[in-house]
Amino acid sequence: MTTGAVPPLAVSVPDGEARLSQFPPLNVDTSALNGDEPAPTLFASGVRAAARLPEDVRAEFAKEKALFLIDFTGGDSRYSEETASADAPRASHQILYDDPVSGQQSLIIDSLFMDKIVGMEHKDSEQVRERAHEYLYADGNVYRHDWQVGDLVVWNNVALQHARPKLPEHGERTHRRVSGTYHQATKAWEATFRDK
Repeated sequence: MTTGAVPPLAVSVPDGEARLSQFPPLNVDTSALNGDEPAPTLFASGVRAAARLPEDVRAEFAKEKALFLIDFTGGDSRYSEETASADAPRASHQILYDDPVSGQQSLIIDSLFMDKIVGMEHKDSEQVRERAHEYLYADGNVYRHDWQVGDLVVWNNVALQHARPKLPEHGERTHRRVSGTYHQATKAWEATFRDK
């Protein structure tokens, strides 16, 4: 795991994989900490994990779709179709997802939103998940950002997964997050900065 501090108003992601032209779901996050313990954000590169897959694993993963869902009850526990409310949004995607903006594949089997591999028995689906996580959360594929007042981090939410460990018991974390799509970001930029 790489650790680093980001100067104010800098963009920081592992290997520089996020460039301004690669933001389908765009996340901008600023956090400030009060207290002695850091409240970091962890970033795992789905793009790097996908690129590092051995050919036999890539061929196996290329065939599979997964069910993803989110329930609005919140929390840090993995979502499940069996426990989610009936109106919880659901979607199926290839687990090697083609990011249309960056043109790269991303391994998108995360720890929270992916419920199961479509058409697989639970045990077999969990084995695929564990195998994918060996690449996604491998040493050298996770960046830990320890927030400092004034930090700004921007990332492609398809290419990079993010999470935070349990918050420290002392102090508080203030957090400001803006999410949008590449299309929204482009329109906002054009409306604000484009020469007329």
